[in-house]
Amino acid sequence: MKFPAIILLFLFLPFGCEGKRIQYRKTPSFYSRMAGMEGGRDTVLEDGTEIRFIHQQPRELDNFTDHTGKKFLMREQLEDGSVTLNAIMPEHVLLLLLDCLQRQEYTLFWDEMIATSTKEWYESEGGGRKACLEFLRINRRDIADALTRMKMGTGLNEVERFQIDENIIRLRLAEHLRHRFAFTEVDTRWEDGKYVLVTIR
Repeated sequence: MKFPAIILLFLFLPFGCEGKRIQYRKTPSFYSRMAGMEGGRDTVLEDGTEIRFIHQQPRELDNFTDHTGKKFLMREQLEDGSVTLNAIMPEHVLLLLLDCLQRQEYTLFWDEMIATSTKEWYESEGGGRKACLEFLRINRRDIADALTRMKMGTGLNEVERFQIDENIIRLRLAEHLRHRFAFTEVDTRWEDGKYVLVTIR
């Protein structure tokens, strides 16, 4: 007499234990090198898939050394107390700009990470460095919101990365996200041994 009860149990079991999709993704370890940045955050997609991030240990990107054995750092404090910013990939520019906005280090970013052509444009417009720093101050929150979303979206394939010409590499939020932000694109260029910011729009 127990047999029918067992059959009923198996009939109802699949309906009570619906499968849950979980995807594990690695987040680049260089995110964690920036102050206050933890890389990708666990989230749930619209289809119910749960995304869990595994934070990578530092690898060759973070421990990059040249022939002299010098270690690569995005933000490096020199012996005289000054700070230098370094970017060996366009995504570093995004992270450094976000970090400087958080610290309100506008002059440092102008000196270290603004492309020469962009500085020349500001000079030709009559405002020079002051106008650029004012732009960053006024739009600080909107730019930071966009950059934070781009930082989080990199591990979710929500940031497009493509070559505009032989010099410019663009990072752009995926189309379905753009309507939510005032800024959606970051253009970078390799100049004087590192990537620098050409424009953000």
